Amino acid sequence: MVSDHYGFTHVFWTEEMSDFRTLVQYARFDGSTWTSPIDIFITSSFQNIGSVSPALGPDGMLYIVWTHPLLRTSYLMSAPAHKATSANNWSKPAQLKLPAKDALLQIDQAGVFHIFYSIIEQEPGVYYIRSEDEGITWTSPLWLDRDILQIHAPSSLNFELDGKGGLHAAWSYDTIYDLGGDWVRYAHSLDGGLTWEKPITYDRTEVGNDVLTFASPVMAVNGETVHIIWASGDPPRRNHIMSTDSGTTWSPAERIFGQLEGQAFDGLTFDGNGRLHYFGQIRFPRAIYHSIWVNNRWSTPEIVYFIGDTEVSGKIESGDAVPPIDVIGAHNTIPTIQRGNQIILTFTDNPSAPQGRLFVMTHVMEDTIEQPVLPTPIVPDAVVSRAAPTEISNEVSSAEVAALPTPTRSVSVNGVTRQEELPSTSFGLWAGIIPVIFLAGFAVIFKMIKGNRNE
Repeated sequence: MVSDHYGFTHVFWTEEMSDFRTLVQYARFDGSTWTSPIDIFITSSFQNIGSVSPALGPDGMLYIVWTHPLLRTSYLMSAPAHKATSANNWSKPAQLKLPAKDALLQIDQAGVFHIFYSIIEQEPGVYYIRSEDEGITWTSPLWLDRDILQIHAPSSLNFELDGKGGLHAAWSYDTIYDLGGDWVRYAHSLDGGLTWEKPITYDRTEVGNDVLTFASPVMAVNGETVHIIWASGDPPRRNHIMSTDSGTTWSPAERIFGQLEGQAFDGLTFDGNGRLHYFGQIRFPRAIYHSIWVNNRWSTPEIVYFIGDTEVSGKIESGDAVPPIDVIGAHNTIPTIQRGNQIILTFTDNPSAPQGRLFVMTHVMEDTIEQPVLPTPIVPDAVVSRAAPTEISNEVSSAEVAALPTPTRSVSVNGVTRQEELPSTSFGLWAGIIPVIFLAGFAVIFKMIKGNRNE
């Protein structure tokens, strides 16, 4: 989702059809009414879309980038934000030939396009490119994490602007064998993407520490304030860090939300008063919880949608049939703020549900002033084509990524608190590799034994 200054919220999602084609769907919300969804793109059969990322330009245009991981390419489309409800007003897709699994688009006030993306094969890692001509030409990719753990790939990408030319990114890693995860990381550029500092690792899986199988970090930026929340442990619980100087220094990591546990992909957003809102499907009881960061503390999490402790399809009471209960698993809780005071929250069914559905809840905050709506800009009635972008070079930029300050954590011993550096990444490298290699070998042996028994 993305909300504009003209009173609209724009929502994009994908749907897979019975013939294995994938649709890019779009709908718009004006604060009270939703438009009917439209298809703005349809793939060929068996061409799944990896991610869809929208952004608003200062010229009143709405842009989206989506990825085709199997085809190792990506596409860019645009439409006037206030006329995007007609498929005729969307441009033809311009191919970027970006071999990304996931890609996130941001557009700054100068109209510069920024894309932060992940590659999971052939030099896996996170990369950055920028364009100063609306996506026609792009810089060579800058590889931000050359120290990536072996047999790992990036996941849970976050990418935000701070309004002062700064770019902020947060992510974690999964193993290529899906046997666990590691490293919660952050990196920033404070000059509009011209130079980046080396990533900081804020959490890692080590002997005796919490596991990061379900880390899935989320990030929100407002001015010079940056917040990151991620899950660690088994069962997973939430951790929170924040920076008030654009990610240069950070607070110690703090375990939040008490004994609430579980992970179904969280969401963060700032409202018009500068308060940070957290949404997540956690338990117990199992529900969507909402908490607000205000006056440097989190409010007690409140349930905004109750799911229950178990999924129930129906039951019999006193010999009478009770209609089946439609339980919504509520994954991917994604919020945005419209007009400064209206929360819009979307979420999906559990991925294992027989039919994946998209849901929305809205709430007007009485204690937040509604921001005025700007008049819609004058833009062309229809955009039918764009100049084809030049192919993005596969050659990675040789530009150096500068070192960030060494992150520290607070340690209290006998009532005395001191700051100590986080462990070096070299230990994390072997701590991550050794158990994964062991588990991978065990999995192979297990499959061989199972196959022999089946024979």
